[in-house]
Amino acid sequence: MKTFKKIKQWFTGGCVWYAIISLIFLIIDLIISQKDATHVISSTSFLLIFPFGLAMSGAGMLYKSKLPRWSRILSHYVISIVSFLLFMLLPAGSTSSGVYVLLMLVLLSVIYWILFALVHIFAARWKRVVEED
Repeated sequence: MKTFKKIKQWFTGGCVWYAIISLIFLIIDLIISQKDATHVISSTSFLLIFPFGLAMSGAGMLYKSKLPRWSRILSHYVISIVSFLLFMLLPAGSTSSGVYVLLMLVLLSVIYWILFALVHIFAARWKRVVEED
């Protein structure tokens, strides 16, 4: 029964990620396609958003697990970056060389750690405010 709940939680999280990312891409596509009739995202890339959402949901569930803190952070980082590269960046067809992939990996890493730090700062402050009340 507990395994079924975890699978359900994983798929629900994946669907939420899929809905949010799809909505963002559709809004961007709507804005850009008004100027010219081209579309930003192909149907194949649109379908690959779901496995990316499942990977992000799994990474979030792994981060909330009872593993040691360093392994949770490291595994969340690796799953997030690799899933973005595999499901979002590489199928887009914009990669022309290994240097481009390496630069994107560095850029994604910097963005990840900045967002990670911001989330933890706000979470710590939120927890402190809730504990004081």
